[in-house]
Amino acid sequence: MKKISIILLFLAAVCPLAQAQRVKVYVTDAWDKPLGEVAVTLGRGRIPVAVTGADGMAEVDAGEGDRMTLTLLNRMSRTVAVSGGEMHIRLTDDDVLFKISDKTFDRMVAANNGRTGYHIHVSEGMNDVYDSLQNYGRRPVQRLQDHGILGPKTILGHCIHVNTAEMDIIKATDTMCVNNPESNMGNAVGISPVLQLYKKGILIGLGTDAYTNDMLESIKVALCSQRHNACMPNVGWCEVTDMLFRNNAKMAERTGFPTLGVLKPGAAADVIVMDYKPFTPFSDANIDGHMLFGMTGRQCQTTMINGRILMKDRVLTEIDEEAVNAHILESSKRLWGRLNHKEY
Repeated sequence: MKKISIILLFLAAVCPLAQAQRVKVYVTDAWDKPLGEVAVTLGRGRIPVAVTGADGMAEVDAGEGDRMTLTLLNRMSRTVAVSGGEMHIRLTDDDVLFKISDKTFDRMVAANNGRTGYHIHVSEGMNDVYDSLQNYGRRPVQRLQDHGILGPKTILGHCIHVNTAEMDIIKATDTMCVNNPESNMGNAVGISPVLQLYKKGILIGLGTDAYTNDMLESIKVALCSQRHNACMPNVGWCEVTDMLFRNNAKMAERTGFPTLGVLKPGAAADVIVMDYKPFTPFSDANIDGHMLFGMTGRQCQTTMINGRILMKDRVLTEIDEEAVNAHILESSKRLWGRLNHKEY
């Protein structure tokens, strides 16, 4: 059977939080470049304003945090406006609820003034729940609701140890969730109750938490983990395929991106070309199965974002790959050196 190239419209639907996933994504210190330049180069992306209570509590308590947060938000808004990106407040660190005080939450929300949503890890481990109950007398989702963090543009990562009452709060506030199955299994923190969240009508998408940059790898693990957790081999298919191919695009559009995952007037011209050789009948009726069981991210040959070819035949068209790789290597050497107190 002759090898065929399959054109897919799923680039944008595959990953709402990093739209360039099907371009060879590199992790480096993006702050070396102007934020607008980074977003324009990748075609589309989300630029986060990070907030943490780990080191800056004295400034926040003194009121300086208000000014700093507001200045950052204003600067990022201007950058996003000219770059085609999307702004989001990221509450940093997996254990952010341990580090950010109630006062910091309130001042951050006041400085944001409803202009954007929040991205936060929630109940990834039981220690998150224990800390919230011991120090604040509430479970994590309730605490976030009390401080005005939840809402239609807010994304809660993980939500492994949320109970039924917290699910009801997430649904009532129209807050979004993201499942990161490989990261959760790698950290041995449990399996997210995706099937229950789905039944509640909560908009839940699929992510990676940086464990991989291959969303097709993530969906494979999502299906296996949900079936293993439920001890049922016939559940999860509709949920995980919806999460990746439909819900992620809905989440992206809700947070300010154009219509993704389809080809129609007004939608983003996002297309990938996969180099795939099917050994069984292939059509629109079973493409999900072929993608889940037969394809991997490395079979992506060409990527178009916003009508621009950013990768053709696995060669980046607008980035000097060798130069970027060299920069990443040197940056990682410096970082590892500081962490391990040695030279590389």
